[in-house]
Amino acid sequence: SVIERRLLLDGTTPFEQAGDLSFERRWADDGKPAVDGRGNEVRPSQKEAPAWMSKTAGDKEGFISEDFVFYFTAGEHDITLETIREPMAVGDIVLMPYQPVKSYKETRAGYRYPVAQGGAYADLVQGEEAVYKSDSSLHALWDRSSPLTQPMDYGAIKLNIIGGANWKLAGQWIEWEISVPADGLYRLGMRVRQNITSGIYATRRLTIDGAVPFAEAEEIRVRYDGDWQSLVLGNGEEDYLFELKAGSHRLRLQVVMGDMGEIIRSTDAILLRLNQAYREILVIMGASPDIYRDYALEKEIPGTLEELASLAQELKRISDCLTEITGKKSDQNALLDRLAVQTAEFSEKPRTVSKRLSSFKSNISALGTWALNIRQQGLDIDYIALMPEQAPRPADKSGFFEGLWHELRLFGAAFFTDYSQMGGMDDGESIEVWVSTGREQAQIVNQLIGQNYTGKIGGRVNVQLVAATTLLPSIISGKGPDVALGITSVNVMDYAARGALLPLSELTNRQALLEAFPESALIPLQYEGELYGLPETQIFPMLFYRTDILEGLGLSAPETWDDLYDVLHVLSKNHMEFGILPNINGYAIFL
Repeated sequence: SVIERRLLLDGTTPFEQAGDLSFERRWADDGKPAVDGRGNEVRPSQKEAPAWMSKTAGDKEGFISEDFVFYFTAGEHDITLETIREPMAVGDIVLMPYQPVKSYKETRAGYRYPVAQGGAYADLVQGEEAVYKSDSSLHALWDRSSPLTQPMDYGAIKLNIIGGANWKLAGQWIEWEISVPADGLYRLGMRVRQNITSGIYATRRLTIDGAVPFAEAEEIRVRYDGDWQSLVLGNGEEDYLFELKAGSHRLRLQVVMGDMGEIIRSTDAILLRLNQAYREILVIMGASPDIYRDYALEKEIPGTLEELASLAQELKRISDCLTEITGKKSDQNALLDRLAVQTAEFSEKPRTVSKRLSSFKSNISALGTWALNIRQQGLDIDYIALMPEQAPRPADKSGFFEGLWHELRLFGAAFFTDYSQMGGMDDGESIEVWVSTGREQAQIVNQLIGQNYTGKIGGRVNVQLVAATTLLPSIISGKGPDVALGITSVNVMDYAARGALLPLSELTNRQALLEAFPESALIPLQYEGELYGLPETQIFPMLFYRTDILEGLGLSAPETWDDLYDVLHVLSKNHMEFGILPNINGYAIFL
């Protein structure tokens, strides 16, 4: 996982964000994609590629796009790094004077190389050919939505893009190696797709060989579109030129919040205040107030009503900022505007609160979900092109007839492709494994088998994706698999009682294998003293509690049932409850 440290200056944290600095690891593909017996590419495993890397202190959450600036007085100071998570070696700590990144106009004036000439791309790097990434989850994906996606295969899986929903959190980065044929000024073009969050931009920071080339590269915006887009970096009036020497260069795109960072940070602060206001109203009215009763909120909690009026203005300001950033009103503004109107009316007409307290609670919950979703800035990358002056823009959308021919070829390939088969061809003797979860899970199972079983032991394994309902009739007809994955413990009991399963007592490495599982997880898979399966998951109840509510009531989290009984009295007096499963699972805790 990501390395985290707390920074202290002379024994104290200078500001909140310095108390949690993140240091990303470096990951790479473990070799080229393998190809199974049906021509499908199987993505390689991810391996960590440790290296000495430079990191400037910055905001972990991405709300502040600029690097941190620290104030020092003359003389000696103590700099302390406290471990929060994961080990790390520190080569050196450098104190640098603050130098703002120059604008493109200033940088362009200092260029010395001529504009590169030519009508073809100087270099084209496929997105899936990334050399390094910050997370092991940033692996190659496959896409057939457009005939222009490179490379394309209609009958087999071809890994041809990278990014997607996995590449969405602030700080995540992907790095490519681009080759420059001669010294000169080049444009940078990309074929991208941002179809995850409508109404807002996905933002990336561009660095070349570890440095931001100019200030505008700090925030590269990609608008929402359900289809692929042609993106040439520029300001809308002209394309940016990058001064590059001949040779190899490292190009990195990192997720940043950009202008959305301030909106998200303000929304988080408003959520805390809204929750506090709701709890203060809840103490007076309860969760189900009487709509015909006057609770005299203006006398009981006048400060809360004033706070609601202030929050209405804050919500309106955030909505206006969002409109200014995106250039238009969208569905992203609707919740902010609705909640702004509601809080303003609560402040002006407190007698209406009892009628709409439930909707107020729902709107607060929806705002929390909105604040989480707006952080997610996924982006697909098909390829990155290094472009001389006359080179054409990357292709975005196909023409009508080209798209029609693409769909016809996909339709035709569906008649000759067996989508249930994950591994090699089913000819010859092999172990038949059925997976009844999903295709992605089946592919991972097949990949693990290829790496840890076939590659080391040499046996053939045929992984097949099937529906869960096909297992019973296949066993009855005598055509069942050797191994079935993704079935419930109840089904294990049914099949074991009817002699359809073999016990695992004959396994030579049985004891060593069972040590990997909690004993309680094996109990549902036992029948008459024999074990007939191995657990994939174990379900157990968990307790979640609101620290803000407990702190507000002067309580600590209960550790025993007796502690809980004491807490219940206080919660009940404040119109709050403790939730527990009202079914057999809740009873099973005590049983």
